[in-house]
Amino acid sequence: LTAPLVWGRMNDTAGAVVIENKEILDLETMPRVNAIARNTSVRDVKDMAFVAVAFDPGGNAIASSYSTLPLLEAGERSTLTFTWPEAFERPLARIDIIARLAPEL
Repeated sequence: LTAPLVWGRMNDTAGAVVIENKEILDLETMPRVNAIARNTSVRDVKDMAFVAVAFDPGGNAIASSYSTLPLLEAGERSTLTFTWPEAFERPLARIDIIARLAPEL
């Protein structure tokens, strides 16, 4: 590094993405969750990562699934789908979907 460092402020735009219309399907065979990600911001959001976490009635995480969106334009909605290859071994109480900016690799 030979040039002087230039610091910049980063904005976490993940908070502008809300999850709507979560639908849980096929719990007895191959569980699937469909949901809508909506960008409530006036800015485009790039490289979003979403994690769906399944919890049992005791609040213990029992499974997770991961999905990404390369671009979610301002005001846009996009369908997310999370899947698991087999039924959960424990009863399901809820599934939370967490939106984050995807880490840079």
